[in-house]
Amino acid sequence: MLRLVVSAATLCVVAACAGAPTAPPSTQTATRPASTTAAATAVAVGSSHPAASGSVPPSGPASPRPSVPGTSPAVPSATPLELHTDRDFALTFRDLVADADAVVIGTLEPRAVVHSTSEADVIHHLAQDFRVETTIAGDLKDGQTVPVKRSVRAADGVPFVEFRARPLTVGARYLLFLRDESGIYVTSGGPQGQYEIVDGVLQAVTLEMPVVDVLHGKTVSAASDLVAAAQR
Repeated sequence: MLRLVVSAATLCVVAACAGAPTAPPSTQTATRPASTTAAATAVAVGSSHPAASGSVPPSGPASPRPSVPGTSPAVPSATPLELHTDRDFALTFRDLVADADAVVIGTLEPRAVVHSTSEADVIHHLAQDFRVETTIAGDLKDGQTVPVKRSVRAADGVPFVEFRARPLTVGARYLLFLRDESGIYVTSGGPQGQYEIVDGVLQAVTLEMPVVDVLHGKTVSAASDLVAAAQR
């Protein structure tokens, strides 16, 4: 895994939101655990902020769903916010598979609770239910529901993304590479480990990271075979 250092804990607003989106379910009544260590700073688009070698591309709208023959057209979603932070990511597909405790197919469910917050209470890290349909690798059980980490703006629930990725959407099916971090699952490599399944075909949530092209445009069956081959 390679560490990309990009203006740690700096947030960049991608676009102004027309009206406040609805906050995720259950976040209003959840008990908030102790804050995380890093404070976050919000800056408007066009404001200067530190650059770093190997930094992510300039902020812009989240990536539209990449075009894959035979798949459904893009579905509009709430305007996300670009999160610039330190990020470990895989240089090879074998690395991505090795970093994951489980590779699963399932559906993002509506229920979410606040798992932790940034020091300045700018970001809420949610534990959102993900219902496992099929386990490709790892010990998770088919039909099991596990908490998956998502980050949203505390004020209004607008999601944060990296590398202009499309945010995970409630009700959508995904193939996820999951790593267990003390009972909450994060996706390996962030957007690198997230693939929406549309009409049986995998679509990377961003094409701006290495390795994602290995699975982008593949069928679920082909993706399962590639994961199995990478484990040998």
